[in-house]
Amino acid sequence: MTFLLSLLIELAQLTGLFFLYPGSYRLFDVDDLMLNTLGGFLGVVIADRIPRPTAAAFRFSFFPGSLRRL
Repeated sequence: MTFLLSLLIELAQLTGLFFLYPGSYRLFDVDDLMLNTLGGFLGVVIADRIPRPTAAAFRFSFFPGSLRRL
């Protein structure tokens, strides 16, 4: 998903915001595409290793009611 979103943004830059402008206003850069994809992958890996809060953590929150609204 990160690759596709980054590709969409890079194509928007290449085509002049999907042909809204007569020419491209920025450059298409493959390095941006690769680094954005790598960053998204690393973000998923890191987020997967963070433990999720349990129901007890919601009950004993310092801000009562704030997490239940989410």
